[in-house]
Amino acid sequence: MQSEPGARSPLPDPPSLWRATAPDLPETPVLDGQQDTRVAVIGAGFTGCSAALHLAEQGVPVTVLDAGQPGIGASGRNGGQVNPGIKLRVEAVQRIWGTELGRELYRTMGGAPDLVFDLVNRHGIPCHPVRTGIIQPAYSGKSLDYLKRYGDYQASTGAPVRILDRQRTCELTGSTFYCGGFLDERAGSVQPLAYCRGLAEAAIRNGARFFGNSPVRRIESSERRKILHTPGGRVAAEQILICTNGYTDLVAHDPLIRKLSKTIIPFYSYQVATSPLADAIQETVIPQLQVVADTRRLLTYFRKDHEGRLVMGSAGGPHDARGASSYGLVVDRIREIYPQIGTPQIEFRWSGRVCLTADGVPHVHALSPGIYTGLGYNGRGVAMATLMGKWLADLAADIQPDTPTIPVTTARALPCHALQNPVVRIMLAINNIQDKVEYRRAAIP
Repeated sequence: MQSEPGARSPLPDPPSLWRATAPDLPETPVLDGQQDTRVAVIGAGFTGCSAALHLAEQGVPVTVLDAGQPGIGASGRNGGQVNPGIKLRVEAVQRIWGTELGRELYRTMGGAPDLVFDLVNRHGIPCHPVRTGIIQPAYSGKSLDYLKRYGDYQASTGAPVRILDRQRTCELTGSTFYCGGFLDERAGSVQPLAYCRGLAEAAIRNGARFFGNSPVRRIESSERRKILHTPGGRVAAEQILICTNGYTDLVAHDPLIRKLSKTIIPFYSYQVATSPLADAIQETVIPQLQVVADTRRLLTYFRKDHEGRLVMGSAGGPHDARGASSYGLVVDRIREIYPQIGTPQIEFRWSGRVCLTADGVPHVHALSPGIYTGLGYNGRGVAMATLMGKWLADLAADIQPDTPTIPVTTARALPCHALQNPVVRIMLAINNIQDKVEYRRAAIP
């Protein structure tokens, strides 16, 4: 059987802070010829690399195919915040998965950063790990009341969470913009592209095979054997894990993957990084190196990197950034939150896709016998995607997981999926107005 013809065109790889400061790529040649494996993984982001590493550590033959290189998508473009769990409250999770399973999954996902930092330590991944927690500051009394209730629940589960008053929030963030908040010590940060490349390196050392610039054009599937065709070759596997998340529609050549792309909403997040801050300013901006994500509906998330740059991001929209003007909101928020910086000197600008789901939780789907996917991290991808990779590896290898896992479901297209872009734009505008109204009301004496 001949391989599928076609050009080898990798995904775009725009400049970013992370690309400029990451270690070299692992060896990931273009697939050329025939490969046989037990599990084939499509996508070399956090999910795919974690799945490959966990499979390889179990001695399971695994081959990873990516349209570009490890971390070229959202895994190499996010803020590098290793945050626990998901954004929903436990009550919402229990409505989706039931009272008992929902509570157990909520606790398991809250511990996902443990897996990230364990992998970093165990495999010696050079990604500048820091684990001093996440500060979630409130910009209004209303949002502070919510944080207190949320923090009280987290503390009742044994999570290392504490409420911060205005003074302590100002001390830890270095900003007088917020009126209080809470600190969750489970969180931290990594250089995300370095972390993703490190997962790939560790998987390769343990026997996994990686092929870059090898997009999957077509999948032939029977009950016992699947053939993945790329422009340069093909891979025969017993099982397939599709780990393309927010970039699914950009690699959706096969009808099965195109169908999957209609179950999610891709959404761009825009980020900037300043030049390294002057020493006197460094001492006033997040002096203990926590990561920060505030309570705005169009949230602002920020941290410092290992060289003292302030890295800040916010919601972008349904389309990729179109020039420096697209980042105006983020730059304005640097001025708003940190006036002591003055006019920020922006060294890097970049964007990446977040994968949203209609119910706000990740999903594991069986697309056909022996073909699974896990996706939908809703802005909490570093830790959750790493955990999802482990779950998918256990599923493919028929290993009994050591913690509860998300139930496997059938993928269902979102209603009116074709209208997602105008709907997203409308929701962004509404959220922006609501944030401004809430903040102005909070400022009224």
